[in-house]
Amino acid sequence: MRSPFAPPYGADRFSSVSRGCLANAPSRPSQRADTLGASTMSLPDRVASTASRLHRAASRRLTPLGAEHHRFRVQHPVPESELQAFETRHRVLLPDAYRAFVGTVSRGGAGPAYGLIPFGDDLLPDGAPPGFLAAPFVYDDALGGDDALTDADEELARPGTLSLCDEGSGYTHFLVCTGALRGQMCIDATVSDGGFVPLKVGFLEWFDRWLNAVLDGQSGTWWLKRRDDAAFAAEVKAMKPWWRRL
Repeated sequence: MRSPFAPPYGADRFSSVSRGCLANAPSRPSQRADTLGASTMSLPDRVASTASRLHRAASRRLTPLGAEHHRFRVQHPVPESELQAFETRHRVLLPDAYRAFVGTVSRGGAGPAYGLIPFGDDLLPDGAPPGFLAAPFVYDDALGGDDALTDADEELARPGTLSLCDEGSGYTHFLVCTGALRGQMCIDATVSDGGFVPLKVGFLEWFDRWLNAVLDGQSGTWWLKRRDDAAFAAEVKAMKPWWRRL
């Protein structure tokens, strides 16, 4: 099923959009402040709560989707020096919640679907040019509707993002680091011509919803219910694509 928005351009135009974003990438990191995940708890307390429940889940024989792959293994956190080097190299400041999680809880492993991809340059697509993370991700539901695009083209079409999780069947969950949706988790559904789907939650809420469902004995795929919810689909569809704001 094709995206509800028909692309107004072909593969050549599509590629030039990405090149234009990269050409205009800022030369210094963007602001770190996250726009999502507001809570009465402080960020350190929220992360500590998540860590406690994650270790509790790891001690039980739970079998959610992907557990046979990540086996609830929690990898060593990322040293501050490595986080700073990554941010300097890519001219970006990681969203606070994700940075706090990988810096104090786990760099990867146990997580939604087939687990968190370990922190590092593997979170970027192969062939990502310099400034890829510094360039803004611009939401457009129509992107990904061109069958002529390769998987690599589709990944490169979402600059300013980190691929955090493989859901299987070609679906990828990614975190927006730069742009209007900074701090928000989205799904790359271009494999089924579904475009990019904003989940309208930050990293910790995305992770905690999975974790809470898993501890309740469920599969952990809470986003499937949201993706299939008619009201949510209408809300996402109403988000105006960038090319309609020109």
